[in-house]
Amino acid sequence: MTAEDVASGQGPGSVADALRVMDGALDYLNGPDGAAALEAAAVGGVLASLGGLSGKFAAARSAVLAGSTRSGRMMVTGTGRRGRGWRPRAGLRRGRRGRRCG
Repeated sequence: MTAEDVASGQGPGSVADALRVMDGALDYLNGPDGAAALEAAAVGGVLASLGGLSGKFAAARSAVLAGSTRSGRMMVTGTGRRGRGWRPRAGLRRGRRGRRCG
């Protein structure tokens, strides 16, 4: 999936496509033609849009986490056996009383 596909109204065909598009968009925003090239008058609108996107990102992450715990699935650690699962790879850890931290 390319930026042209998104611009033409064709949505991503898979989660992997959606993540690739998001990665490319963030690279653009962080690059020399993105945020660094903004005019002062555009900053407020861009920040408001990024706030909305941040909320959508949080909702998508929650949906992925809820889906994996609801189905009882656990990721394989790469060693051929089940281990601590996705939590460390996602940057999450358990606190002292089993509460989520991070």
